[in-house]
Amino acid sequence: MLLSQISTTPLSLQLLDKGVQTFEAEQTTDPRITVSLLMNFADRYSELGRPEQELSLLLRADSVARTSQDASTKFATACTLALHYADQHEIDPAQREI
Repeated sequence: MLLSQISTTPLSLQLLDKGVQTFEAEQTTDPRITVSLLMNFADRYSELGRPEQELSLLLRADSVARTSQDASTKFATACTLALHYADQHEIDPAQREI
């Protein structure tokens, strides 16, 4: 099942939580892959109306991105965090990200 096909049922949330747990247990050493997966998981939490979990994963992705040497990864996480904050009507944090 693709992550984008997860519905908003409690089972979907359980599957997503399990996917995150599995990822955490078997993390990759490539920061670009780590950031990409964390951001995808965060997006799914957003779709399920779980902004706290979304933010937690976005902050982890941002932390990994900042330690990488890949400017596009850093830029992508900063923009995604800014959008998250803007969606939550948190203007000051959103502006700090851009």
